[in-house]
Amino acid sequence: MFRYFTYAIIFLALLFTACQPLESIVEPPRVATLTALAEAEPLSAGTPVVLPAPTPTPGAVSAEPTPESVQPAALPLTFWVDDTAPETAELVRMLTDRFTAQSGVPVETIFIDPDRLPGLIGTAQLTNKLPDVVLHSLEQTAKWRADGILDTVAASAVVEQLGVATFEQGVLDVLRGSDGLIAAVPTDARQHLIVYRSDWFEQAGLAPPTSFAAMLLGAATFFEEEGLTSGIVVPTESKLASTQRIFEHFAIANGCRLVDAQGEIISIHPACLEALDFYRDLINQYSPIGFQTDISAVKAYLAGRTAMIMAMPEVLPLIAGLDPLSLPRCAECAADPTYLVENSGIATQLGGNLPYGTVAAYPDMTALGITTAAKTEAAQAFAVFWLSEAYGEWLSLFPESKIPLRPHSADTDNFYRDIWRTAPLRPGSGSLESVFGPELIAQLTSGFDQIERWGFKEGQSQVIGQVYPSLELSQMLQEMLSGYISSAQAVYELYNRSVNQIPNYGFALPTPTPEPDSAETSS
Repeated sequence: MFRYFTYAIIFLALLFTACQPLESIVEPPRVATLTALAEAEPLSAGTPVVLPAPTPTPGAVSAEPTPESVQPAALPLTFWVDDTAPETAELVRMLTDRFTAQSGVPVETIFIDPDRLPGLIGTAQLTNKLPDVVLHSLEQTAKWRADGILDTVAASAVVEQLGVATFEQGVLDVLRGSDGLIAAVPTDARQHLIVYRSDWFEQAGLAPPTSFAAMLLGAATFFEEEGLTSGIVVPTESKLASTQRIFEHFAIANGCRLVDAQGEIISIHPACLEALDFYRDLINQYSPIGFQTDISAVKAYLAGRTAMIMAMPEVLPLIAGLDPLSLPRCAECAADPTYLVENSGIATQLGGNLPYGTVAAYPDMTALGITTAAKTEAAQAFAVFWLSEAYGEWLSLFPESKIPLRPHSADTDNFYRDIWRTAPLRPGSGSLESVFGPELIAQLTSGFDQIERWGFKEGQSQVIGQVYPSLELSQMLQEMLSGYISSAQAVYELYNRSVNQIPNYGFALPTPTPEPDSAETSS
């Protein structure tokens, strides 16, 4: 009887669906935008926010190079931005209004949390509602190119117009396909940082923690068994993309590659086992009890309760005391607010162990993509505007996380890099260079000639776009730290969970297929 009742409910549901207008089912209006808004949380937590297109006004402002005039589009140019900060929304509103005044093309902007962007772009593609232009992480660019989302001809023309030589050549190499075309226009980057108490390390006679050996020794030296001071804090929560990114930095430093040039997953390798062993031992022995987040890591450092953190550069203004809600609270900071700035060492490069290890940084890069659904002429004009007239202002907002990937203008070397390095960290404050010194600027701007990220060097960066959004690797790492699997088992899990995220994986699986319980337990 229950079975027939269930069938009746299903029949009524199908009948109700059949009675709906066909248009609302097959192609709901602006479904991608509506999906973004439906998933919304408060703005501070990453709400997609829509800036309606302004009414065009006449006038023109010179740019470098000057965008060609375009005819007003029948519909607004849609611009998706992977940033939900209120300050970003305010600046983008001003810049898009200026573009509209110059070109007559209205712009509708939507701000989306970067972790949600891949899913929303997928929805938009399925419903034929892709935006015209989209700011996004380079982790997604190659996948979107392969999926037919990005217009490589349009992006390559923009790079040519702006000047190929004005960009970081290593980044263009990553974005260039076998056909020679650029998938998207590179805009800016941020580097993972190793931040450590240089005063503690110097007093203990220890080398900076820029290698596995030095990091492990430093963590062991400053860890207190009672838990009052930890050796290191990094995000380890399974729902955070930063968890798997931190491990990727350890992995590439130790020569652990995820994929080869043919696209085959090759993580079942001693270099990956050693990286997992090191990661597990470092965190389980010398970090606070419980899973950590980016915020808990920064708070521990500001309070003087850890020797090291690995963090994104957003931590720099906090160390400098420029956020009244997150001021340094170390024992010496009350008497000297600049103490933490003056006694913090900062590094971007980390070296692994021989024989496989190398020295690697971890850049997180952003690109401006023109989609295959774009109003091409208007989108190209906007991209030229963004990377020229608007570019200096964009780089000057939160400069700690916007290293220019177009450092030169058409006629001046380091034109945009100089704007960036001298921009105030916050209104009324000193610049990144004046607060932290030219050595940090040199570190932040190096390493773009040879990108060591998983898959980038091998021309297989689309694999990251396939593997990362699910957070399967973050979950695997948390399982290992919790003791559910050993590091030896985690090697196989890294392989299996990567393969499972790649559609139509075209390589033979090992025989027998690795399973967690078949791996030997590592010590």
